[in-house]
Amino acid sequence: MHQHLTDLDALALTVREPRSRDYIQEAIAAYRAGAYRPAIVATWVAVAFDLIIKLREIAAAGDGKATAEMATFDGLVKAGDQGKLQGYEAGLLLKARRDFGFLNTQDVLHLERLKEDRNHCAHPSFYGDQELFAPTSELVRMHIVHAVTLVLARPPIQGRVLIERFMTDLQSPAFPRNGDKLAHYMKDRYLDRVRPELVGNFGAVLVKAIVRPTAEQETLSDVFQTAVKAFARTRPDAWHANVVPNIPRLLEGLSAEQLPNLFRLLDAAPDLLPHLDAGTLASLEALIDTMSERLRRAPPSLFGGEKAFMPNAVEVALFGGMMVPQLTDRLVAVFEQLPRVAANKVLEEHPDRRFLNHGYARLRTARDWRYAEALYQGYIAPLAGVMQAEDVPALLDAVMSDRRIWDAADIRSQLALTARALVERGEARSADWERFRTFIVEQDGERWYNQLRVVLHDGGVVAWPEPAAAEEQDEQLR
Repeated sequence: MHQHLTDLDALALTVREPRSRDYIQEAIAAYRAGAYRPAIVATWVAVAFDLIIKLREIAAAGDGKATAEMATFDGLVKAGDQGKLQGYEAGLLLKARRDFGFLNTQDVLHLERLKEDRNHCAHPSFYGDQELFAPTSELVRMHIVHAVTLVLARPPIQGRVLIERFMTDLQSPAFPRNGDKLAHYMKDRYLDRVRPELVGNFGAVLVKAIVRPTAEQETLSDVFQTAVKAFARTRPDAWHANVVPNIPRLLEGLSAEQLPNLFRLLDAAPDLLPHLDAGTLASLEALIDTMSERLRRAPPSLFGGEKAFMPNAVEVALFGGMMVPQLTDRLVAVFEQLPRVAANKVLEEHPDRRFLNHGYARLRTARDWRYAEALYQGYIAPLAGVMQAEDVPALLDAVMSDRRIWDAADIRSQLALTARALVERGEARSADWERFRTFIVEQDGERWYNQLRVVLHDGGVVAWPEPAAAEEQDEQLR
């Protein structure tokens, strides 16, 4: 008996809310004194009171549904309508499970028994006409333990309702989109409140929203990708224990239209790459081969030369698979056969520096100034943001290979924009650009590269002062 009392005392210390602790300590005191009916009544009061406190807590944190619920409750209290308040109390467990997810179905079964026994204790006529309800000490102790462990000791953590609310909330324009802000918001508003056994489900829901999106979710793919990154970073335990091992199951049965969504998921969580199964990879390879065959059969354009081919949305999405080593060679081979406009469409959505060499080769085929500009705009400009310093020598070699390239007006401005992107990311080596400056000066084309001069000089890459005025240059020539 003493051991049981000690356990209950220790249990009472785990209660979060001080006022709830007072009620449960009152129940424990009644239990010790053998007053079992008052102990059950006090235990139910502690549960009902604590659930209301939890609703107030999440309402204060900005939960709109809880705010409305508390407005309703406070209105009943203010009106002093005891009948409606009793009805509210009777439905409190259902609200806690169905509307807010504080409890699961098993929790409610235990607490409904507590509520029923409380009614027997407070209203003897409910139990029978011939005898009073006489709870045993074991029953009372069970109710106290359930009250503390299922409600009083828990923070206002929620279940599936909270996950569903997250899916609704992120469609609001007020929902954070920034990675760091979203990570903190998700942790404080959702992940720290969801029941521990459902945290893994939360991650699975995010994965499904990326690979099997509804029409509404499709427009929020960037947000879901950021949310997956935030989840994996803030709850790595649940991510690796509950989400990663289930990836093959979550990917089962994806349609041809859904399969490329896998690359969005890998972009958000590259650690999932080793968990792709052979069947999924085979399906992706088949899709790429189908695109390649469609390209091969495409007729020439009306103007001759390149084929009349434009990849559809699914085929463009397949180029996101450049991150998957087993798919890279296939995708590069298809890309190198694409007509210029189609290639530009792919690069705008999936810029990958491994496509640069093909772009340089195409640039060298320029037949005139305008074609050179179109080739640069189509194959190289979209990759400026991913280009690295080691890519620059081949770029400059291609530009310097023909006057129809380096002397084209738009090439000058585009090259300046490329240089700016490299300078801003610290990917501009002085030796490469000094070599190009020397070439331009030798070709007497320095005056036409003023934009590039400013970018490299101001960026501290090449000491390239402003050239002498035209009159001074003419005087020096004379």
